[in-house]
Amino acid sequence: VSDLEELRKAWGFDRINIVGHSWGGLLAMYYATEHPDRVTRLILIDPAPVNTDLVIESYKALIDRFTENEWNHLEQLYDSDAYLAGDPATHNEAMRLSEGATFHVAEAREKYFDLVAFNAVTARNMVAISGPARAMKLNVTVQEKLNTINCPTLIIHGEEDFIVTGAPELVHDLIPDSELEVIRESGHYPFIEQPKAFSETLRRFVNKTSSTT
Repeated sequence: VSDLEELRKAWGFDRINIVGHSWGGLLAMYYATEHPDRVTRLILIDPAPVNTDLVIESYKALIDRFTENEWNHLEQLYDSDAYLAGDPATHNEAMRLSEGATFHVAEAREKYFDLVAFNAVTARNMVAISGPARAMKLNVTVQEKLNTINCPTLIIHGEEDFIVTGAPELVHDLIPDSELEVIRESGHYPFIEQPKAFSETLRRFVNKTSSTT
């Protein structure tokens, strides 16, 4: 949050629009609760749940998408010396398994794999952040401050996302005057899986809120 605020200052913007996906959506909510007067619009795309119970429930839903063999193999990859050393091939194999289960549209899944393939630097970065990321997932504290967000807010949720529907619904209930839009035939990445429906939803929201921001 402090890094994002320093970027805003460096860019010279009085107010900013923030679009956050998944854990980026959680970061966006943290920023908006800390600096509500600096956010023009908030757009949350399949945001991570705002309390630990919903995080655990969502990950249980994700694990249920794996066969027992797939899940055991994924855990073996995560614990392997190659993964912990930041080997890109091992990270890519783990990513194809772990992220593959978050998609509903198979063609989009392959496009995603091409876009985010690990290299030596990004694989080492993933190892470095894994500990702090795990700790953050077990200590999500933004929920009690969501009612302080006072900018137009759009929550987009893929209907087939592993994140349980109670998570975006809770955010919608807690952020005043927010909007919740569900993208059908989409998992965790609606901007890749259903780009037309996603773009139309985004455009409607921006046009609708242009007169109020």
